Amino acid sequence: MSKSQRVIHKYHFPSQVARHYVLMPGWIEPLAFQIQHGVPTLWYLLHLNGLPLDYEFDLVFTGDRYDESDEEQYEYIGTAQDGDIVWHLFQVKATP
Repeated sequence: MSKSQRVIHKYHFPSQVARHYVLMPGWIEPLAFQIQHGVPTLWYLLHLNGLPLDYEFDLVFTGDRYDESDEEQYEYIGTAQDGDIVWHLFQVKATP
């Protein structure tokens, strides 16, 4: 059995849109969520298995309404602060 190759990458959330759809070139493990140069950024460990995977993330400000529906499961990734603005990142997973 061969070991998968792994590399650390980052993803900048380019806008203040709440829901982000991201196609990754493999399975990811979130490592950190911080502000870099004023932009919310997720660092992750990417497993290069050759199978692209779709990911959904919700970027939520403190004080925003955030409703969980019965059809989705949210996994908390982290919180980052940029001055008075505080961001919270969740990964959205479809329930089986």
